[in-house]
Amino acid sequence: VIVSPSPERIRLYKMAVPYKKYFLPTKKKMTRELLNKNCTAQLSRTINNIVGYESPVHINIVIERLKEIYGVSRAGANIQNNVKHAIDIAIKWRDLIKRGDFLYKNENSINEFRIPAQGVIRGIKQIAPGEIKNAILYLVEDQFGFAHEQITKAILEIFGIGKNRNEPTGVIESVIDRLLDEKKLNLSGHTLYLR
Repeated sequence: VIVSPSPERIRLYKMAVPYKKYFLPTKKKMTRELLNKNCTAQLSRTINNIVGYESPVHINIVIERLKEIYGVSRAGANIQNNVKHAIDIAIKWRDLIKRGDFLYKNENSINEFRIPAQGVIRGIKQIAPGEIKNAILYLVEDQFGFAHEQITKAILEIFGIGKNRNEPTGVIESVIDRLLDEKKLNLSGHTLYLR
């Protein structure tokens, strides 16, 4: 009797991928690009490179990368204004898209979620709603359903912030509600299932 291997389960939702942090390929940039409001075109290109590598990325993370790249310890009002202006330029040039506090390289939908790597641990408010959505759908699919009251904690753990009891969980609950409204999830009793 010849037994053929069982076919691999076809997954609808992708597993997590490690977060990839942007590093400047050469030495640190000149601080004046960050400090001088007349250098926002150069700053805009640097921001575009960061977002191109880490998209979708929260604006606060972009500022952290810029501090590393330019070798500054804090981002005061002047730097934050220059960054805002540089982002506006990139949006005007159609290099970036801004949705809420997140910057995206293009209009493509997010089809994965990223877990901590390279020393990058993001707070839940620094994770794009699309990534949270993908993590929820992956988890529900992987477990063939998931207890509604436990999923928020599980999502925080997936993103490496489960130990932090101070993380606001409303963003996760709102993504779950949206998935229920969009009929991508079904709530039966106390368990979430894929539709």
